[in-house]
Amino acid sequence: MSNKPLSDAQVATEVRHLVSANRIGWTRHAEERMALRGIDKGQVKECLKKGVFTESPTIPNRSGDIEYTFRIEAIVDHETLIVAASLIPAKKVVVITVFPDK
Repeated sequence: MSNKPLSDAQVATEVRHLVSANRIGWTRHAEERMALRGIDKGQVKECLKKGVFTESPTIPNRSGDIEYTFRIEAIVDHETLIVAASLIPAKKVVVITVFPDK
């Protein structure tokens, strides 16, 4: 993989590809919040596949795998859903938290 950072469009493409391939991880925090808010994994996946960035992907300043954190939003089941997540290119998407826009 190149050392050149990915563009927002490239991050979106990679997120959609990995989510479609079910290469997605869930933090405990995300699963707890989803349960409290009545949001299921299918809704989150739909948001990740069709949403738009509300916070552009950024690379955190820490060691380890290159990772892009972002916030994405989409209307799912007639409700606006917001997902904070992280992309580890060519590996997986990790859902950090999920909430409705209210």
